[in-house]
Amino acid sequence: MHRSTARTTRTGRTAHRVLRGTSTTLDTWVPTGRRLVLVDLENLVGGSDASLASVHEALAALDGAIGRDTHDVRVVASGSTLLTTAMSLLASTRVSLGRGVDGADLRLLDELEPGRVVGRYESVVLVSADGAAFADRVALLARH
Repeated sequence: MHRSTARTTRTGRTAHRVLRGTSTTLDTWVPTGRRLVLVDLENLVGGSDASLASVHEALAALDGAIGRDTHDVRVVASGSTLLTTAMSLLASTRVSLGRGVDGADLRLLDELEPGRVVGRYESVVLVSADGAAFADRVALLARH
C-alpha cells in the first residue's frame, strides 16, 4: 500500500512524501515538479565527434526547450569520446560513461528502472534518438 502526503517546505514549495505500508517512516521526499532528465549526448549533438562549442550549444538549446529547475536531476550518458567534454560542461550533472555501440542507451535504461524512478520523480524527460530502445521501459514506467 502506498500513500502520498504533501506539505509546504520552508521555501514555500509543496513537497510530497510517499509512505509505504503502514509504517510512517519517510521512504522518499519528492519536491513538486521534480524531474529526471536523461540525455543521450551523442544523439543530442549528432555524433561523438562534436566540438565543445557544439555540445554547449545543444545543451543550452535543450535547457531552453524543456526549462531547468533546481529540483531537476539530470543524467547525461556519453561514450568515451565525448566524456571529457561532457564533464567540463556539466558540473552539476551526473555524467555516465557508456561503452560500446549502445552503451549510452544501456546506462540510461539503468536509470529508468521503476525502483529508481517511481516515488522519486513526478516526471521523466528522455532525450534520445533511439526511441525503440526505450519503448518497453517507458511503457513499464507508465503502468507504475
